[in-house]
Amino acid sequence: MTSQHLFEVGSKLMGVYFIVMSISTLPWVMASSWPVNLDQLGAGAGGLFNVVIVVTLLLMGSFGWLLLKRSELVRRIAFPEPEELRLSDMEELFSVGVKLFGALVAGRELFSFASVLSNYIFVASSQYSSAAHSAEAIGLATNFLPSLMTILFGVLLFFRGELLARWAFAERRDVENSD
Repeated sequence: MTSQHLFEVGSKLMGVYFIVMSISTLPWVMASSWPVNLDQLGAGAGGLFNVVIVVTLLLMGSFGWLLLKRSELVRRIAFPEPEELRLSDMEELFSVGVKLFGALVAGRELFSFASVLSNYIFVASSQYSSAAHSAEAIGLATNFLPSLMTILFGVLLFFRGELLARWAFAERRDVENSD
């Protein structure tokens, strides 16, 4: 395995990271952009803040897709001299990397999920009607959906990483089959 192999596989793994992080952050952005009461709809600079965040997430996801599907272009920029690359080695290494990345993402997010879920249960089970507003005022996180989505993405990558590997290397496989 050459440095070019490793670079291309690594850039595909970084693409997976950017896609997972942009998709799993989207529910948080959507939840935070929805006003607490409907009188606040469209008021203030919060709308601009959310537009910037959504554009950033779209750019991050697009960059991830570029790294995942077109990593050979990034490799050609980093390594201008051509070298023979074997697809099966790269695809197998990428599949293993995706599975390890899925385990890392799911495991890393478990504590955060448990913490936010316990906050949510505490606020939801409170007998006081102002509990949600008080939790928001002191910065107590109660939106567990982004953490749950990140864990589910990690589990999906861990168990089905080879599907992503087939998709990520599909164009290269088509080029090799046409030769």
